[in-house]
Amino acid sequence: MTASAQTTTIELPQGHGWKMVLNKAYSVFTNVIATESEYLVLDQDKDIMLTFSLTGDTFSCIQSVYGNNYTVDFPNKTITLHTAPDVEE
Repeated sequence: MTASAQTTTIELPQGHGWKMVLNKAYSVFTNVIATESEYLVLDQDKDIMLTFSLTGDTFSCIQSVYGNNYTVDFPNKTITLHTAPDVEE
């Protein structure tokens, strides 16, 4: 996914310098109480798409929905979510 008008790049709070590129229709939440930096990504219907944690240079996927497509660029500390939002017909 290249940056477009439909995507945004965010710095993940408490993310040890990690960034995320995702569609603007999605929401990212963090668990500020956890000892690790834990995050979840919701789609436009508020369904969980991805749950992951970050510890320094380590990315750990906790849960991902079937068909979810993402890449992790470790040298640049960037997670890119390629999955496009569902289109209502």
